[in-house]
Amino acid sequence: MHPTFLLDENVDVQTKLILKKYNCVALICPKSISDHEAFEIVKKKHLILLTFDRDFENSAIYKPDGKCGIIVLHIHPPHIAQITAALERLFSHQKPKELLGKITLLTKDAAEVSSE
Repeated sequence: MHPTFLLDENVDVQTKLILKKYNCVALICPKSISDHEAFEIVKKKHLILLTFDRDFENSAIYKPDGKCGIIVLHIHPPHIAQITAALERLFSHQKPKELLGKITLLTKDAAEVSSE
């Protein structure tokens, strides 16, 4: 079974097509909810959050359990081509389900996956 992603409101919806290529489903985060509310959805529904919001890098506040995860995009400007390339590079080294329980920082050139 492949994990389902939750795209934060600032992530281009075209990202759904990239994830579909890897047999993953992507949901769109409800507009104007707090970071805490978004994380509660991620935990409750066992999702991987895909976001540009660097607040989610704080593992003291947002600590994914083994059933959910977080990918923080450090890609600016956030062009879909750069996001696509970065996600494809990440998924060539790690299966999406291997990102559960982790916070991943993704740049256009590299990925740093927490071991927490």
